[in-house]
Amino acid sequence: GSDLFAHIRHMSWVSGPSFLISLVAFFAIGLMADLPENLGEQIANFQIAIENNINLNPINVLPVVALLYMSYKQIPALLAICTGVLLSVVITFITQLELLSATVNLISGEGGSTIKTLWQVVYDGFQISTGVTELDDLLSRGGMESMVFMVWLVLCSMMLSATLKVTGFIEFVLNKILHVIRSTGSLIAATVGTSVTVNLLTGDQYLSIVLPGQMWKVEYEKRGLDPVNMTRTLEDGGTVTSPLVPWGACGVFMAGTLGVDTLAYFAFTFFCLLNPLIAILYGYMNIRIKRMDIATR
Repeated sequence: GSDLFAHIRHMSWVSGPSFLISLVAFFAIGLMADLPENLGEQIANFQIAIENNINLNPINVLPVVALLYMSYKQIPALLAICTGVLLSVVITFITQLELLSATVNLISGEGGSTIKTLWQVVYDGFQISTGVTELDDLLSRGGMESMVFMVWLVLCSMMLSATLKVTGFIEFVLNKILHVIRSTGSLIAATVGTSVTVNLLTGDQYLSIVLPGQMWKVEYEKRGLDPVNMTRTLEDGGTVTSPLVPWGACGVFMAGTLGVDTLAYFAFTFFCLLNPLIAILYGYMNIRIKRMDIATR
């Protein structure tokens, strides 16, 4: 029931401080980190290997720009992804002929088929041999096959979510919380708590927003609170914490993309951990809590 841009503006009052605190925390960690003595040499080796094997042309970012633009225009995901893949293939023939030849030799052998190799890269992931093991491990990945596990987990998560919703289990648990709500702070804390709980139970970010939203909407209206308070809190409790659930779709995506287990990066997700806490603090201290206009009521 809230305007999108009003929601974004209201959300920035929580996400802004969380972002700044996280920035300071990462800066401090960077200063205190025990860096290897040969770090400068390692970085130089990386740079030389990249320059020797990859043509660093600005046109290379075109597929990413196109994908972001199509996402902004809400073009169907399948069409956007396919367009990005096709653009990448075209740009490969324009700027990366030497790399393409080396990749064909590496994957398909001397004199292998270029088209067949490109199909293999799309399915099984890119491979490169630069002479720097760490860089090879970083770049040799991707492909549809690497996402199969995540797709299966997302499908299982959706089936579990549907089961819990149809049986009324989630609604039953949420209804038990209503009698302890006494103040705006406790209402916001309960909203955050239920969003996190639904995330843990279902592993579905969408349900962690929709189900608590349906549950608490009337309660926010009864207390004269503008809808942006609830939508912001749902983001703080549902959206932001979803990458922290190892069996959730977002957690699986992050782990698969970064190549780092969810529990390994958990302690460093300052933004995700701070946002719900700051939202609850704002609720109890009545900071940036917007009331409904009399006309709206």
